[in-house]
Formats: sequence, structure tokens, C-alpha cells
Amino acid sequence: HAGAHDALADVRATLALARLLKRVQRELGMALLLISHDLGVVSRICHRVVVMYGGRVVEVGETEEVLERPRHPYTRGLLGSRLAVADRRRSLRPIPGDVPDATNWPRACRFHPRCPEAFSPCRQDEPGLFRLVAGGAKARASGEHTGGSTQESEGLRRVRCWLAEEEAS
Repeated sequence: HAGAHDALADVRATLALARLLKRVQRELGMALLLISHDLGVVSRICHRVVVMYGGRVVEVGETEEVLERPRHPYTRGLLGSRLAVADRRRSLRPIPGDVPDATNWPRACRFHPRCPEAFSPCRQDEPGLFRLVAGGAKARASGEHTGGSTQESEGLRRVRCWLAEEEAS
């Protein structure tokens, strides 16, 4: 039982920290860059989220949209591998395979050796960061997120995955 109590204490401490960060952010009118694997905290604090794998941006968008409708298989894997405190019956679905050696990334898409949805293009070429517009249509592909103003980026999704190109075709 000590483990369960410790886990609950960790959850409470994490939620308290999230509330504190959000309050300080609001009171000081400051921007906040949060780097975390804890998607629960991210969902409570962040307006936009950038999901990375192997040093590459794989998905960008408004936090609620990305977490409710993830487009990249890694983002879906992250969401499937987290514990839901409210649903103790659901078992964890870990992402299969091992993270590749950072000095020897796989050719093409870095996630393809672990991806349950990988297909031929994933093993041949690295996809660009596809810019999606409302409804999932592809606006254009670009090598990287180029920044731009908050107004320009609001509502835009970017996904580094050949599946996003397939869906938009």
C-alpha cells in the first residue's frame, strides 16, 4: 500500500505544481516553456504543444486538439502509455521497441522502427513537417516549423508523418 500512497502523493504534488505555474504565469503575464513527459500537466498549463521524438518535432498544435486527436503515431503512443488515474482497469500500452542510439538514428523517419503504422515511405525518406489546416487538409510541407507570430500559428497543426500526407491526399 505504501507504493499506492506514494503515487497518490506524487499526483497531488504534480497537480499543485501545475496550479502554481499557471497562477504565476497569469499573474506575471509571462510566457512559459514547459518540457515534460507528463501530458497531464501539459494539458493543464499549455495552450500549444510541441511533441518531439529523436530530437525532431513530430507534432505541433493547440494542446487540446493534439491530445484529443493526435495525428502522429508517437503522440498516440505517448497518450496510450500514460496511466489514467480515474480508470484503473485500463492497462498501459507501452510503445514497442527501444529508443535508437542517438549517435546512430535510423534512416528516414526516426520513429519508423517502433511505429505500428510504418509503411514503405517511412523507411525511405524523412517526411517534412506537414502543415495541416482545419479538417486535416494539407496546406504545404516544409522542412521545419519556421516560427511566425502567434496569430499565424493559432489553429495550425503540423505533423512530421507520411500518414498525414496520405490522409490529406
